[in-house]
Amino acid sequence: MGLKIIGAGFGRTGTTSMKEALELLGYNKCHHMREVMVSSKQVKLFDSVSRNVEVDWDDVFEGFEAAVDWPAAARYDASTVAKLVMRMGRSLMGFSCKEYLLPCL
Repeated sequence: MGLKIIGAGFGRTGTTSMKEALELLGYNKCHHMREVMVSSKQVKLFDSVSRNVEVDWDDVFEGFEAAVDWPAAARYDASTVAKLVMRMGRSLMGFSCKEYLLPCL
């Protein structure tokens, strides 16, 4: 089915809170880096992603309706039909989120 929503944010910018909020709003299971760390399947899939090996994204996000945090947020591209949520907050390493992220979108 594919993701319905992607939270485009770096770790330590409220991604856990965003995950919990999306699940409270009814998105059945939200993918977060925590899922990668506890699933051997997810580790293998994202290892392939990190080596630029082609993966089936429906397989990667099977059972999830939303995704936040790295590495999922890094995989967003213009062909994705999911809605994009970006948390605008404090500066990150001296760059404002707006300065750092918006040129990439």
